[in-house]
Amino acid sequence: MKRPWIYLRRYPDLFCLMGLVTIAILLTTLYISQEQYFYFWDYTHYSERVSQLVSKLRISPLKALENFVDYLGDDYTQIPSMPLIPFALVFGHSRLAFILSLALVYVVSFCSTMGAIATQVVVAKARPVFWVTAYLSILVPVTWTSILRGYPDLGGASLMGFAMLLYWRDPQLRPRHRIVQLAAILAIAVWFRRPFAYSVRAFFATLLIEAVVAYLGDRLQNPKAAGRTLRTSCLKLLKLGGWFLLFSPVLVFKVLFVDYRTLYASYELSVLEGLQYYVREFGILTCALAVLGYGFGAWVQGIRYREYRVLGTWGILSITQWIFLAKQNGAHYTVHFSPFIIVGLVLLVFSTAHILKNLGRARIFLALTGLSLAIFNLWSGLTTFGNRSDGLSPLFAAAKPPLYRTDYSEFADLVGFLRNISAAQPPDQQNIYVAASSQTLTSDALLAGDRQLYPQSQLKVLRTSNIDSRDVYPLNGLMKAHFVVVAVPVQYHIRPEEQKVVRVVVDTFQQNEPLSRDFQPLARVFTLENGVQVKVYQRIRASSLSTVLATLRIMQAKIDRQPGREPYWLVLQSEQPSTIEKEIIRTVQIRDVPLRKGEPTSFLYFGSLANTTTLRATLNTSRCPASGALTLRVSALNAQGQPLTAQTWSNASGNAIEISFKNLPPQASYLRLDLQSANPASARLPNPVCTISIDRLTVSTEGQPF
Repeated sequence: MKRPWIYLRRYPDLFCLMGLVTIAILLTTLYISQEQYFYFWDYTHYSERVSQLVSKLRISPLKALENFVDYLGDDYTQIPSMPLIPFALVFGHSRLAFILSLALVYVVSFCSTMGAIATQVVVAKARPVFWVTAYLSILVPVTWTSILRGYPDLGGASLMGFAMLLYWRDPQLRPRHRIVQLAAILAIAVWFRRPFAYSVRAFFATLLIEAVVAYLGDRLQNPKAAGRTLRTSCLKLLKLGGWFLLFSPVLVFKVLFVDYRTLYASYELSVLEGLQYYVREFGILTCALAVLGYGFGAWVQGIRYREYRVLGTWGILSITQWIFLAKQNGAHYTVHFSPFIIVGLVLLVFSTAHILKNLGRARIFLALTGLSLAIFNLWSGLTTFGNRSDGLSPLFAAAKPPLYRTDYSEFADLVGFLRNISAAQPPDQQNIYVAASSQTLTSDALLAGDRQLYPQSQLKVLRTSNIDSRDVYPLNGLMKAHFVVVAVPVQYHIRPEEQKVVRVVVDTFQQNEPLSRDFQPLARVFTLENGVQVKVYQRIRASSLSTVLATLRIMQAKIDRQPGREPYWLVLQSEQPSTIEKEIIRTVQIRDVPLRKGEPTSFLYFGSLANTTTLRATLNTSRCPASGALTLRVSALNAQGQPLTAQTWSNASGNAIEISFKNLPPQASYLRLDLQSANPASARLPNPVCTISIDRLTVSTEGQPF
């Protein structure tokens, strides 16, 4: 029988790979086994996408393909879910199975990509460089923090690393297909996760800088040839950009029509805050050693300078973008810094080894010291030990221990209580609005608790407004709510001044404002972690128009800027299931508009009005083919909600709506829209209700669309 080390000598790469896989499995299993949590927000987003894709796949591959295509226009595509499907099919949909699949697919691939990158920068035997880098990468806590929270972003970092390797293989991009290959990889990285658009932009800028550097280096010897080379490089760069845009049509469309900077302005940090955050995530010691490594790398004759320069330029541009332009933080954004930090550490390791090449004992001592520091840093970053408050803690990675709720049972009681009281109401009176937005309580947390605790999830939790720059006034949700869950003190997950849409709802109930009088508090009070007191309010009557207008004025006064996706339309009935959304093309769509027999469905417009105001829309009756004759009455109201003038439209001549008010009274403040099925056709409507939608709804003033 052959000894095990015989195989180790024969297949060293296989054994090293098995070591990486073993570390990934052990660390993930140990970490997840310590968690006790209700996973929500992005922590569970991709696990749900994988489950959804697998469910469709079990029905038919065609259904799965349709699901995949449907999400290509979404900010969260199904591309990261594709490699995880085999694991879900074999091991199921548990949290452990999902995180393990992320670790085995994306952590191992990322570490391997970093190993390949290091072999192109460091002049040494490729195999030791590759595996030292791979194991160093897996020991950096930030490599794990996004994966253990359920983010697949490391996969995008691997794609960007592969793009750089492809460029290094042929910087001149001579074969015609090389440009297409590189553009496809860059496009997939952005489809994979939208924030990698920053990395792609830095990549293009790096290639342009390299072309200029080459031109400046050759200009003195042969100016004409240098000029031709620069023109050729720029032309190829334009071709690369063209192919990239061709592969990313949705990205182009969204860049043209979606102002992401404004939508996510509430998340932005100052330059100093952003810099402090990312240094804290990696640890001061890690960042300092990485910077030292780049310095050593430039000094010691042990690197390939062109690759070193390209990687350094790309890293500086990428990091600069995140600090000065993106200005956002998050565990999943640290992966945009990780490759450059890791390469810096690798350069330090091999530069030091080169300097001490004749001092064997010193090399061994430093190697053991470095390994001990790496393991300690990993332990500090993934356990509660990193939360200590001594002076040395900032030197090491910020702590991201297993997620654990100390109030698990109390939160479960809250979920059970809401299930019981909502189940006692008619199906159209079970909507729940949550006035909180933190790790302790939010609408997504309630939904997650319901899904994880009960086989049949039944809570009807409304979509809530949490972020000023991204969301809408919370009045639409409150109008449809039959229960409101209020947490005190107010629960935020970013700066309070950027979550006034949360505070205004809490104030409504704490300060006994008009809308709160349409609800009554229930006796049960829940105490969650950090002393958060949770009360539940139940609707006792429908809110009048005067109450709606008063509440709207209060919200507009307290929220000093218009929320980013506000459509300026409100529903006016609490039993109404309608959803109002502003579309990318700046029109509004109202879905699930109910047509009840003999009852109008009403909406309120509170945007800008002018002397000449025109309302345009299209009725989509495909979900209610028996809708028959419909009438639409549009009334102009004053500030107190009293009608000033009105016009009526019917669909006798088609479903295209156009109602124009000329010489609108100056005291007109709102438009009220009442949609109703005419009597002769109403008898044919399904009982109790069927729904239509109002598409491409716009209100134009003085000939200019609002």
